[in-house]
Amino acid sequence: MSEFDKTVIPGEPKDRGRDPESSKVVENQIILNPPPISAGDDELRHSLWGERLFLMQYENAYIPEELNYTRNHLWVAIEDGLCTLGWTDYIQSNAGDVNYVELPEEGTMVDVDEDFGSIETSKWVDRLYSPVKGQVVEVNHKVIGQPVLINKAPFAEGWFVKIEPNGETGSQNLLSAEEYLEYLKVCEGEDSRS
Repeated sequence: MSEFDKTVIPGEPKDRGRDPESSKVVENQIILNPPPISAGDDELRHSLWGERLFLMQYENAYIPEELNYTRNHLWVAIEDGLCTLGWTDYIQSNAGDVNYVELPEEGTMVDVDEDFGSIETSKWVDRLYSPVKGQVVEVNHKVIGQPVLINKAPFAEGWFVKIEPNGETGSQNLLSAEEYLEYLKVCEGEDSRS
């Protein structure tokens, strides 16, 4: 991790990803804590970052370290025997405004690399592919009615589904935060060795 600048970015959430001294976008930075939000704004902080405090960053996109990732730009939180899936900050920021999301019904069985829904943005329409095999046990109906939550709070209120793994979890296809950061560099045509 020596290639990263280890600092904390001060400022309000609107300043996230920017160096307040120079107003330049800060790239490939480890952020030890998210930008502070004034006292009493716990609800706002939670809506932006959830409980995710340890972050990596690629351009303006945050990558929480405790999550896993897929090459299809989903984040995967494995907690209490369930896999929660959502779109990464990187893909939502590149896709533009999310206009529509279609998700499966609870009880639906999904397989690894099987599509479980679709998403429409101001730039494109895409399918959502499951990195795990199992049963959908919870669907985020709030995001169906308010797809903008995917843009506003991708790691908090903007999640898609919770899946109870059944057999193969597909974990061999999941990336760590560092591996996902390197993958983004490849996607953007950067030489990750520089």
